[in-house]
Amino acid sequence: MHSFLAQGQLKLKCLYVIAFLSVFQVVSADSEIPRVRILDQILEVPSRSEPEILASQILIRQGSDGFRLPEQFQQLSTEIQFVLQLVRESNPSIADVSVTEAYSPGAVIVTPQPGFLKRVQSMVGGEAESVPFSSGSWRFDRFNTKFGLYAVNIYPQLNVMILYYDPGINPQFFSFLLASRFSDQIKSAEPDYYLGDRSNIRISKSGENWYVLVRRAWGDCPSGCINQELNFFMINENHVRSIPFEEAQTRSEFVKLMDSLRPLDQSNHLL
Repeated sequence: MHSFLAQGQLKLKCLYVIAFLSVFQVVSADSEIPRVRILDQILEVPSRSEPEILASQILIRQGSDGFRLPEQFQQLSTEIQFVLQLVRESNPSIADVSVTEAYSPGAVIVTPQPGFLKRVQSMVGGEAESVPFSSGSWRFDRFNTKFGLYAVNIYPQLNVMILYYDPGINPQFFSFLLASRFSDQIKSAEPDYYLGDRSNIRISKSGENWYVLVRRAWGDCPSGCINQELNFFMINENHVRSIPFEEAQTRSEFVKLMDSLRPLDQSNHLL
């Protein structure tokens, strides 16, 4: 008799545990579903400062990004702000050349699978400022939450969506991850690149030296600038030295900066 009661109590305890775990799993699952704004027009992504853009580029070239290394990103940004000030003060002729983005920060253009597009469209409606973006895949939901998905723009006629993530992500490799890991939801993905060519600045650091490339470009830049002028600077202990083009060609740091003016290959960069 006692054995029978003991077994009954044990079963009851097991049912309580199962019920608790079920509730816990639901709560955990809900916490992994991001809330996003569903948009019907292009979102104006907040612009980043020049030091933030350059710090992000440095980290991406090193195989990481500002999302995973926020402290290093902040430190780089602070140092770069000082370096830019030094270069511009010592060379007023290039002071009007600004740093520009190659893409909209955190924005990824995706071609969704037909079923996934219908699922996202079903989320539209109501007056809520944000809705739970439940993809039907807990892996994809957790991925979107982790990397700060906050808005979605839908173009059903073009079968295209723009997903807006944390601006610190590495857009090249991030697009590759979306298409390769979540093929049930995403057919293809690519960064939202800005069209046209432009003047720009590139920076790198090696040891105690900073290397700065300033490119002034002009002439039909929407199609690809016809003319350009390159200036090279090396900074060490607050001293700015202008480097002739012939010498810059022999320094690997400047060669890499010139190469970085071209679009990055997404397969060679990691989050």
